Amino acid sequence: MTGSRRTLAVALHDIEPATFERCALIRDWLDDHGVNRVTLLVIPARDLHPLAERSPEMVSWLVERERTGDAIAQALSSSGRLRSALSLALLRAGALVSGATLRLDLRPSDLDHPNHMLALEWVLKRSASTREAVTYEQLAVGGAQPGSPPRPLTSLRCPPEKSDGLSGFTSERPA
Repeated sequence: MTGSRRTLAVALHDIEPATFERCALIRDWLDDHGVNRVTLLVIPARDLHPLAERSPEMVSWLVERERTGDAIAQALSSSGRLRSALSLALLRAGALVSGATLRLDLRPSDLDHPNHMLALEWVLKRSASTREAVTYEQLAVGGAQPGSPPRPLTSLRCPPEKSDGLSGFTSERPA
């Protein structure tokens, strides 16, 4: 990112059929706070069961989210998080002293920690309206124009001949 452009990069981790409802709720909450682009980190085939088989509703949601500007990337697996009393203070302090880019990583399990969600809400109320939401891909390449849609990520994509022609997700089992 160049110049004085202030950005907000948010990643929503651990998206899979078991956490889909919570992830959709968090994504809606982010929309309510003016975060119009998020990187969605999807666990694509836990136990080698393709998403289209396990959760067609989730695949439809991902396709719609990508159409509205979110980026989809493959997460290798879900991960736990160490929580401490300091994490809330560090979250707030980090938002206050962040430079041009404020980066937030959210997980479905964040909903189990009301104080953490309140701290995130505090950060978003003070930051989302003054920063342009970008995907992690845009952050990495550094050259995205303000307001431009992200390029689709290819990490969850399948060859066109094996996809549904729209989303790139496939209902075939891995070889």
